[in-house]
Amino acid sequence: EGRAGYFVWSGGKPAAPADRDALMLKIYGRANGINIRKVLWLCEEIPLRYEREDWGRGYRPTSEPEFQRVSHFGLVPVIEDDGFILRESNSILRYLA
Repeated sequence: EGRAGYFVWSGGKPAAPADRDALMLKIYGRANGINIRKVLWLCEEIPLRYEREDWGRGYRPTSEPEFQRVSHFGLVPVIEDDGFILRESNSILRYLA
């Protein structure tokens, strides 16, 4: 499960203190996958408030329609930031940094 950081990221700018509890990044993917781990590592380093859902090998299959809504190719990690969806771990890292 996700751990909370001190800051919340929204639309490319740090959220105002009053908004920190309301906004949260959602990360789709299992924590034992290397590409998900690097996204989680960055979220902890920034620090960034997030929640995570387990998807992929050994967890919920990425072929389910619920996951296909965010990743048509069925690959993890995927992030959802206030309605903005981004796939591919290196792209996610650049977006968050």
